[in-house]
Amino acid sequence: MLTIRAMSDGKGYADRHLTHSDYYDENQRITGQWYGKGAEQLGLSGVVEMADFEAVRECRDPKTGEFLRVRQSADRTAADGSTQSKGRNLFDFTVSAPKSLSVVAELAEDPRLREAHGKAVKEMLAEMESCVAVEAKQDGAKDTRTTGNLIASCWEHDTSRQLDPQLHTHIVAANMSYDAEEGRWKALYTPALYQRRAYLTEVYRNALAREVMSLGYQIENRRENGKDLGFEIVGVPPEMREEFSQRSKEKREAIAEFIKTRGKVPTDDEIAVLVRETRDDKLIEISTEEKRARQRSRLTPEGEATLYRLRDESLSRQGPAEKHRSEPSLDYATEHVFERVSVARDFDVLTVALQHGRGKIDAQELKGAMGAREAADKIIRQGVNIATRESLERETELIERVNRGLGAYEKLGGVENHFEASLECTPEQRAAVAFVLDSKDLAVNLRGAAGTGKTYTLKQIKYGLHAAGIEVMALAPTQSAVEALQREGFADAVNTSLLLTDEKMQAGLAGKVIILDEAGMVSGRHMLEILRLAEKHGARIVFSGDTRQLQAVEACDSLRILEDESMLKTVELKSVQRQTGAYREAVEYLRDAPVQGFFMLEKMGAIQEVPFLERPQAAADAYREAIAQKSAKGKERSVLLVCPTHAEIERVTEAIREGRKERGELGRGEIMERLESLNWTEAQKKDVRQYEPGQVLVFHR
Repeated sequence: MLTIRAMSDGKGYADRHLTHSDYYDENQRITGQWYGKGAEQLGLSGVVEMADFEAVRECRDPKTGEFLRVRQSADRTAADGSTQSKGRNLFDFTVSAPKSLSVVAELAEDPRLREAHGKAVKEMLAEMESCVAVEAKQDGAKDTRTTGNLIASCWEHDTSRQLDPQLHTHIVAANMSYDAEEGRWKALYTPALYQRRAYLTEVYRNALAREVMSLGYQIENRRENGKDLGFEIVGVPPEMREEFSQRSKEKREAIAEFIKTRGKVPTDDEIAVLVRETRDDKLIEISTEEKRARQRSRLTPEGEATLYRLRDESLSRQGPAEKHRSEPSLDYATEHVFERVSVARDFDVLTVALQHGRGKIDAQELKGAMGAREAADKIIRQGVNIATRESLERETELIERVNRGLGAYEKLGGVENHFEASLECTPEQRAAVAFVLDSKDLAVNLRGAAGTGKTYTLKQIKYGLHAAGIEVMALAPTQSAVEALQREGFADAVNTSLLLTDEKMQAGLAGKVIILDEAGMVSGRHMLEILRLAEKHGARIVFSGDTRQLQAVEACDSLRILEDESMLKTVELKSVQRQTGAYREAVEYLRDAPVQGFFMLEKMGAIQEVPFLERPQAAADAYREAIAQKSAKGKERSVLLVCPTHAEIERVTEAIREGRKERGELGRGEIMERLESLNWTEAQKKDVRQYEPGQVLVFHR
């Protein structure tokens, strides 16, 4: 795994920390090795000398002392004088081996594993250096330029700060790279590396897995609910890995505290920061012999025998690792990634492919396979962003089908029909009904923000169609949206998936109007199928939705693309009906001028800031107060309480339940078991390696 630490000073870092293996032994020092084309340019190679390290830390030429960059790294300050960010002198890229490998290498005394780690680090380093970039101006605008050179020193350690076996390498890079086009040294453009952290991790893991298997060890990939967690050596018991993972325990505690205080699971990048922030900078003073004795004292005789047996068995099996073609892994990654998005970063696709083919495919061959698809026009590129030709053709067909349906039909509501919407409608809603019923296109769009009365307007459109003798089929992409339609007078509303799989229902589309509610959630694949069915069976479509409110889970926000790129005619409801008075005005502002909208709500006293840990109880109290009030008509009120994450939903719900128990409104609870969807892609579902004991398969028609 790769973690990244930015250092604002780093003076003496090499001498204090890098020359020791994360503990202090006055009789043992570690030497670093220079790496990188930038280092070569400055005449740096071989063993790192402290004077040279300190010079490049300060961005100076080790030979002349000349400052190499245009500007010194400096802290950035805000207008109020506060520090926004620290100046960066060094970046510590730390590559850590799997725990089982560290344990076997150290406690079963197998130096081959240490060599395997070193080879994998070099392979990752070469890929990392190829991604190094600096900021550059192109046509007067800020841009980036790949330089492909780095000034780095590598320091290999075998122990963690907690004295556990932990093979890892510190790659400490100076904050500069040479821009050949401008002929000068510049600060690193670090987002290019931070964004690729997961990818570079997989380059390392793939190379390491290949080397480890060639040594005769077997590996097992670790996954949790479909998320890849790297690999371990088969035969090293989990309890042994846990025993020598005190740092992992600290990491889990840091993550738990993060979730507790912030109410969400940290991202991979946030976890990397947590790992670095919870690391104790102070080294334990202990001799190497005593450190080894302590480690061995934590091994049982059975555990020690297991490790030596694994090493001896591997010696009898070593040989070239099994190698596979990279195309199947690229196929898997493409299907997996592009199911949910239309455009992805190339290295995100490569990351998934390396996980799929771990240890059995070559990273450079994989990049070549992607390049071949690009040359064959199967992949389209703009910078690091790529899309598939298939997705582009799908979106193009969407646009073409809508465009060729312009003016190709009679009025949607019938030529002789002079339907007038209910007088209870607002003028805006009445105009929208007339606009839709007068449409002569294959598809017409009713757009409106939440609370503007879209569903009520759709009911009026339905009445107008019925008055002309035209049948309506109401669709929605989710079951909850279908049920909402059914409650609002569309009793026969069905899920879009049902229409797309039921041939008898499709055949009954002739002459009907499809009202597609929450159309902003419909993927490009489903939207295209619906348009094809409408054309084939002579049906028409009324879209209803809000692309700013909801988006498709699968790839392609099809309604947004049709609104932006096709000639789809749209009528919009802007006046909020759900709120009244000042609330209504504030909510309308929230859509187009959110800062002003929040300012108005705050001025009204409608916003309360509550410390995170107190939020569940505050929300429960507000819920109880709101539900106790009668509506304007003296009836019981229904109250909706919304939370931003599932974790917070659980915390708030628990606070409400506890309050109701205390007031005697709830009796004894029962523990119920429920299934939670893992939301796997089709590619994951088809990969048998994803499945774990205890999971439950549920099949849907």
